[in-house]
Amino acid sequence: KTFSIGMREQTSGEVRLPDVEPERLRSVLDWMYGREAVVDVTTPETLIGLLELAERWQVSDLCAQLCASEACAVSESTVLELWEAAQRMNLGNLEARCRDYVMAQLGALFECGRLRNEGVALPLPLKDLSPQQLQALLESDDLPVTSEEQALDLALAYAREHRGGLLTQAEAEQVFLAVRWRLVPGPTIAERAMRAKCLQQAGGGALPPKLLAAMADG
Repeated sequence: KTFSIGMREQTSGEVRLPDVEPERLRSVLDWMYGREAVVDVTTPETLIGLLELAERWQVSDLCAQLCASEACAVSESTVLELWEAAQRMNLGNLEARCRDYVMAQLGALFECGRLRNEGVALPLPLKDLSPQQLQALLESDDLPVTSEEQALDLALAYAREHRGGLLTQAEAEQVFLAVRWRLVPGPTIAERAMRAKCLQQAGGGALPPKLLAAMADG
């Protein structure tokens, strides 16, 4: 399309891509022309940049190969960046792998019952998940909990530690609305949730109406 009638590139014979790094362009072109593509995978940023370029040019086979390669290995140091990139580019398989990795970490925490203790720090990368990512985990049927009280433990621990406990009220409401309050015992709601400072509105100390209505199902 770039060389269509009326386009500047038709007369100049050149295509300028000022926002594309030469190394990434070379890797994509090598792959497209059947040559060996050398990919620097020492940092997630490099891999994500290559994925974004392949997705931008709709080279879906390259996207799939990159996502399935060792370059996209999910670990404590890469899971947050890879998950965010997968969500942004609608890479379902990579997003599922990141979610499964975090679920496994949560399973270990729930099994030892550490989240109930407010003095225990939520490990990386759990406390650095975005509110949207934590919401997705809480809403998932695959969350490895034996009771919804454990889901509440997770939400409270996250609210204490994400950005040093500086969740905005809108973010806190988003997270806690994902808890299935109808499965949480009334006394637990009264003793732990309704007294949580992170859920109280500024000034009056009351809970947001929408969240209060959700808790009423408990």
